[in-house]
Amino acid sequence: SELFDLPMSKIIGQTLFDHVPDNERDSFLEIDQRVLSFGIEIINIEYFSISHRNERILSTRKSLYTDNQGNKFIIGVSRDITESQKAEELLKESEEQFRNLNASKDQLISIIAHDLRSPFSSILALSDLLLETNEKPNSPETEEFLKMINNTTKNTLGLLDNLLNWGRAQKTKVKLASKKINLSQLIQEVLEQSNSIAKCKHISLKQLGSREVMLFTDNIIVKTILRNLVSNAIKFTKTGGSVTVSAVQMPHKIEVCVSDNGIGISEKSRKKLFSMDSNISSLGTENENGSGFGLVLCKEFVDKLGGEIWVESELGVGSHFKFFLPTTI
Repeated sequence: SELFDLPMSKIIGQTLFDHVPDNERDSFLEIDQRVLSFGIEIINIEYFSISHRNERILSTRKSLYTDNQGNKFIIGVSRDITESQKAEELLKESEEQFRNLNASKDQLISIIAHDLRSPFSSILALSDLLLETNEKPNSPETEEFLKMINNTTKNTLGLLDNLLNWGRAQKTKVKLASKKINLSQLIQEVLEQSNSIAKCKHISLKQLGSREVMLFTDNIIVKTILRNLVSNAIKFTKTGGSVTVSAVQMPHKIEVCVSDNGIGISEKSRKKLFSMDSNISSLGTENENGSGFGLVLCKEFVDKLGGEIWVESELGVGSHFKFFLPTTI
């Protein structure tokens, strides 16, 4: 009675049809006819105005009732869902605004990372030339500073590549480029590229196992995963330590392990290593900085390839980052 501004005596035994404007009655009659003709139960959303009030939205359940004499009646139960419908519309608008904002944010990150990559590549090339020149620096300190510039630039380029790769991974339209690769050869390339940073800490890099581990997968994504895991292992291994990478062929999948004899990871930290929400970067054994983003990226990429990643570690002993990939995607 409150909805229609009418006393109960004028509602009981009546139909909604009696209390809506003439221009809204056709839709009500059409639904009523369907219920009477086919005996089906119908739940529909109805928009209408009642007397001087604003437009209301009702959810009405209509069903057929037949008495002992065969007379047919329609029983209807209506609920006012105006406020909930308006709230749902506002939520949809907010979601659309959020999606647009998020897309703009991802695009901005990609642009910044791409634009920063060029000057850092130049710095890296110049520092490489200075280190490779036949003329020795004026002092050991100068040579050490050049090495620091070179390694810092390489690390920064790695971070920028992570940002670019992550930005691409967020776009649902990005397709995996599957092709046959020699995983052992790819591991060797990553180790060679990481060797200059490892040398600064006198850390040995080794590959164990077969040299012929083949699979069909995305070459760039797998290389990014390996580069991040090796870089992470070097970061948390003390001077004079070692990092080893192995790949084992298994039925329908390949297991890769990046091991180090570094400082290890506590159980509490292991639980949040691959989480974007709780990931916090830690300083390396030589106070190396990082974004804490590399392992999150590894998790996203391994998932994208249909694999799984996890870590086994003991404080003071070292860590084993393992992941498996299907032999084909």
